[in-house]
Amino acid sequence: MKPEIMLFFASVLLFPVLFITGLQMFFIYLLVWADKIILGLFRPFRYFGVELTTLAAVLAAIFYGPFVSFVLVLFLFTFLQSLRYTVFPVSVPEYPLFVPNPDGVIYALGGIIAGFMLPFGFGATVIVVVITKYIMYIVMDMFLRKPPPVMGLIGGIAFHVAIIIPSGLALMKILA
Repeated sequence: MKPEIMLFFASVLLFPVLFITGLQMFFIYLLVWADKIILGLFRPFRYFGVELTTLAAVLAAIFYGPFVSFVLVLFLFTFLQSLRYTVFPVSVPEYPLFVPNPDGVIYALGGIIAGFMLPFGFGATVIVVVITKYIMYIVMDMFLRKPPPVMGLIGGIAFHVAIIIPSGLALMKILA
């Protein structure tokens, strides 16, 4: 069996292990896995702001603190995104595999921001993290001379207000 297929199955087999260790880590991993593996296969979602890793970063900051959230999200983002490119080569990666990249750092920084925004409430935290992430993406895209994700900002805010914030609040009740 190819090593990348074995890694993919190992990523799936982590679900029961994480379920045993605790629902919080299980759901954080599930969100990043679904975002990087499933939604990641459909790249246009990113351009409309549909993603789940931000919710995972905020939940990790709530349950484990901002710095653990940073490290956890950076590791999971890098590993699972690289795994997707290895197992499902639907597109060529922009960065070296299994090495943290600017996208992963932006998501991980969202976890730190979330950790310090928590006193302002879950909804405000998610909105500030989403807006800050898109500002970082716009700056990064300007340096790389790429078009900024304007639709992603508008769609991202709408998606997070309509779906992620209510879902996150319900999920927090289950996980608390």
